[in-house]
Amino acid sequence: MKCPPSAVLFPTVRESGGYAERGTEIHTFCRSVIAGTPRGIALAALTTDQWRETCEQIDFGTLCGGILNVRAEVAYRIDTETDVVTELGVNLGRSYPRRGANDVDGTNDLEGTKAISGLWSVTDIKTGFLPVTSCRDNPQMKFHALALMLKHDVFQVEARLAYIAVDGQIAFDTHVFSRLELDHFGDELRSRRARIDRANDSLRTTGRVDVSAGSWCSYCPAKIACPKFTALARAMLPDLQDVHAKWGVLTMAEKAQAFEMAYEARDLADRIVESMKGLAREQPIELPGGKVLRETGTGVRIVNTDKPGRRRRSAPRS
Repeated sequence: MKCPPSAVLFPTVRESGGYAERGTEIHTFCRSVIAGTPRGIALAALTTDQWRETCEQIDFGTLCGGILNVRAEVAYRIDTETDVVTELGVNLGRSYPRRGANDVDGTNDLEGTKAISGLWSVTDIKTGFLPVTSCRDNPQMKFHALALMLKHDVFQVEARLAYIAVDGQIAFDTHVFSRLELDHFGDELRSRRARIDRANDSLRTTGRVDVSAGSWCSYCPAKIACPKFTALARAMLPDLQDVHAKWGVLTMAEKAQAFEMAYEARDLADRIVESMKGLAREQPIELPGGKVLRETGTGVRIVNTDKPGRRRRSAPRS
């Protein structure tokens, strides 16, 4: 939403790593229990004891308390030009049907109606260790609320971010969206579509796009191809090499500045590495120096290129 040109720079890659896997398993556990799977069976499906300990402590009376007709992992599509909303299905695993130019898809974690007021409510579960954008300003929650508003033709929708801590305790960030707020968000979605189209045209005709950088860059999947950060990486390398050579004579202020630069460079490097690993899971990637990046069965690793085996000479039979 903050930088629509990022949508044309690089295909979105699936998150990998321990935090993403932890989040996926806790989400799967919650969906399974809400859908009716016995809790013991859902717990047994978890692959890590620490994650299992977290899930054992989750109180579904708190998570779903006061909400009727609860459904989990409901996917919707909104046509931003016509405001037509389509329910795509339940538990699709983000495998959405082919989208049109104006379609935006999303899957909520759970939805239902409030027991007393009848207000539609949608919840997104967060398992990370840092807070996300507040509920009232969160585009993800605005999308989920807009889908329910359009589908049921209501004037208010409750949205909740449910933070699940390591000990299973749940904290909520809740906001009741008005129809005016959600109509405004629909206008933002239409504007975003137009900006993406302009970025596509610019990329085709000039090979360049004008990105909008800011705090939202932290988790952007296009970061490894973003002109702001690729230029930054090229500029950083010689500077960091020079800093390393002169480290002993730098002032503390210069070391602090170098640390900040190195920290940002490390973040970019980590993203490049993870993206390349994702590609290597599909097909081995040849690297300089006779190396190859490929899936080894115990993870994606850099290994030596396989050398052609020598043919053994065999003694002629008598």
